[in-house]
Amino acid sequence: MTITKSQSYLLLIALTALAVVARTGPVVDALLLLTAGLFSLELVLRPQLPQRVRLVLVAFVILFLIYLSLTFARPSGGGIVNVVGVAISGIFFLFFAQNAQKIIAARGSTLLLSGIALLVLLAGYGLHIANKNTVSGITAYFILAAGVVAIARGAPLLRTSFIVAMALSVMGILVEHRLMTGVSIGFLGVVLMLQLAPLRMIRNLSLLILVGGILLFIALFAGLWGMDIRNFDDLFIEYTGRTARSGRQIIWPIIIAATADSPWFGLGTGATFSNLYNSNWSAHSYFLQIYMQVGIIGLTALLLVLLAVWSAIGPPMRSQPLRIYLTGCLIMLLIHMSFEVFLMQVNLLMGCVVWMMLGLGIGGIRASAQTGPTKPNTQPEPHRAAPPLSDGVIPTQ
Repeated sequence: MTITKSQSYLLLIALTALAVVARTGPVVDALLLLTAGLFSLELVLRPQLPQRVRLVLVAFVILFLIYLSLTFARPSGGGIVNVVGVAISGIFFLFFAQNAQKIIAARGSTLLLSGIALLVLLAGYGLHIANKNTVSGITAYFILAAGVVAIARGAPLLRTSFIVAMALSVMGILVEHRLMTGVSIGFLGVVLMLQLAPLRMIRNLSLLILVGGILLFIALFAGLWGMDIRNFDDLFIEYTGRTARSGRQIIWPIIIAATADSPWFGLGTGATFSNLYNSNWSAHSYFLQIYMQVGIIGLTALLLVLLAVWSAIGPPMRSQPLRIYLTGCLIMLLIHMSFEVFLMQVNLLMGCVVWMMLGLGIGGIRASAQTGPTKPNTQPEPHRAAPPLSDGVIPTQ
């Protein structure tokens, strides 16, 4: 198998992933900056972006400018790091959206992405050198990216989605990451629903139900509107055998109370939960992390980025199975980031793999809409009639 230039970038990301699971922080930072720099150079030299990507770019620029301006207003080392994180995430998305057709067309790309996922899982979990959330997250989004390439190349949607969901579920059980097992089931459910009824209304309704569910969970764990997850703990234990309390019932109320005096602009772009509470815990929700750092203004900009991605994926169509698959991926991502911090900071490599997957998918939608799935041409050459002679008589064959 010949390694293309775009696939060599995937190998560079794989090397970065191994550095993450090996907990070599400076190496990870250097590799991420190197990779983003190479991607930026190619984006500058070849600035043609698919039409559906430009709205996502505008939303990224808005979020970047909010983080940059608020970091200038209240400078901090953590704020600068987070500004760079937003930029790197956007660069990863744009690069893979631009180069999706090349990577999808290259033979072995699905196998390469699957192999990276397995390598990260074996290195991280097998050698016990990284925490379960990091290992399972990086592995999961490499698997989802492999599914994107497979479907774009013509693999059946339902079979591919089932294999992906089972791989994610088994991995979640293996590393004892129950959230990953749960979101994989949700991913498969969305794909099945949209394949059976590929309607824009059902797709939008699923998003509204998801948003309502996220708000309900935040209210329960944060103690909003008189709700308290502790009141339902016995019910959780009865039906699942495990407690519903995960520490979020301590973390989320503290974050919301701390930002009450500055809800619009937050506490600073470098703020973390450890600034509010003597612990090494994270906010355990990317939405609340953003709200804590840059308030309602920044949270609105983040939602604009996600809505732009949702719009770029487009309505479900059986003739465009990648749209259905990516809708399932995005809903899984929204659930995951509601309970973990990783999309553009903290576990940044995991976030970069997410943006790689989304970029490949949205770029792949454009490629498949233009050319269709890549399949060998087995049709015989059509018979051509001989041209007539000058007097109009057709020669005998």
